[in-house]
Amino acid sequence: MLVVVVVMVMIVMVAVRVGALPPHLFQLLATFAGLLAVLAVVLGGIAEFVLGLVDASFALFVVVVSPCRKGCTYQADDRQQGNA
Repeated sequence: MLVVVVVMVMIVMVAVRVGALPPHLFQLLATFAGLLAVLAVVLGGIAEFVLGLVDASFALFVVVVSPCRKGCTYQADDRQQGNA
């Protein structure tokens, strides 16, 4: 996405320099690129928030449903399986 915006800006800069496009179009494109950046940051924040909620729920699940709670050690698990 960023590469596309950079290429578009470069093309418009060359066209403005040659005189094929008015300079106002370049200003409009720069504003549009800034709005796209704001949109990307907002969407990234929303995705991070949602993934944080999912991660927290899985962490709570592991703590509550964990097979090794009080007094259980890994050595006791090994003895139960016959590995000791």
